[in-house]
Parts: sequence; C-alpha cells; structure tokens
Amino acid sequence: MHYILCQPAIQRFKWELEVCLTNLIDSNHVKPADIILLFTSHNNKIPQFFADKYGVEVHVYRDERGDKQYIPSVKPYLWWKFLEEDSSRQYETYFYMDSDVIFREKPNISKLPAKPNCWVASNCNGY
Repeated sequence: MHYILCQPAIQRFKWELEVCLTNLIDSNHVKPADIILLFTSHNNKIPQFFADKYGVEVHVYRDERGDKQYIPSVKPYLWWKFLEEDSSRQYETYFYMDSDVIFREKPNISKLPAKPNCWVASNCNGY
C-alpha cells in the first residue's frame, strides 16, 4: 500500500509535510518507499528536499487547472495527472491523506470494507 499526499510545492506545506512524514516513518513504521508526494510546480526545491531528506517518491506537475480559486481542488487534479502519466498505477492500493494529519498508530485498513475498484472515505460531514 502507498500513502499518497497532494499539495502545491509552497513553503506553507513544507512544515506540515515534515511533521506528517516524520510521524509516518518514525512513529508508524511506514517505509519511505511506500510514500508518494504529488506537487504542483511552484518551488522545485521543496519536492527535491523531501526526496533527498526522506527518500520518498516525488512527482511534480504543472498546474493547468482552469479555476485555481479553491486551493484544495488541486488534490484531485494531481491524482488525475499521476494516474494519467502511467495507467498501470490505477491497480495499486493507496491511502490518501492530507499533510496536516498525524496518527497515534498505523491505520488498520484490513478492517475497512474495501474491495477491488472501490474507494473508501472517512465521514467528513462534521467539517
């Protein structure tokens, strides 16, 4: 399973990502090779920093969305670019998370009602 995070390559997300990655790797024993970061191409030093420091897989895409007003809309856009780049990726298993999340323990996804070609999401009605 791959843990995947999507965000603009801007300074605001750098600290969040450092905390998140440190939590995943050090506290939850996730292998760096199982973490994928998807960025828009704002500041290429930021994606390179994470590739070098943490050894995670990094992909950078030009942000060609027509409407960029709502920043979180970049997340499905980056997913789309990632899958479009290599269609075989659609057959992998991913755990999508935001960079402002940390876990007390590694999520046990075996308890989720997942099956092939199925998306499972958390209840976000309280946001």
